[in-house]
Amino acid sequence: MIFKLRKCPCCFSLNIVLNRNSIYENNYKNFLGWRLKEKFNCRKCKEEVGLFIEEKYNLKKLIWLNGLRCEENYYDQLFYLEERQSLFSNQKGQEYFQAQNKIRNIKRQIIKEKNSIKIKNKVDIPLESVN
Repeated sequence: MIFKLRKCPCCFSLNIVLNRNSIYENNYKNFLGWRLKEKFNCRKCKEEVGLFIEEKYNLKKLIWLNGLRCEENYYDQLFYLEERQSLFSNQKGQEYFQAQNKIRNIKRQIIKEKNSIKIKNKVDIPLESVN
């Protein structure tokens, strides 16, 4: 058995995770080209975390799965609005700014939902993670 150290993206605590060769089904639209290799619960904050792997460029990401579920609800709307915004990016008329405002409002809604989950689950996010 091989153990790996993984750092929780929520509370930045170190977790010892058993490295299994199982691959989970990836149902997340945000990470379509990625494989979900590991799922584990953080020992400190008890949140579910997933390790996504993209083999073409050899990328790995640890993602908070409850936060990813919040983004999933708005994925189709954001994708449509970003396509619409890119169509009108040369003209920068009224349609462009309407799409930009709708994108901004949806992102604010996602942040509100993530914060409500953090408060409900009492997840303490350190100041290092705030961009």
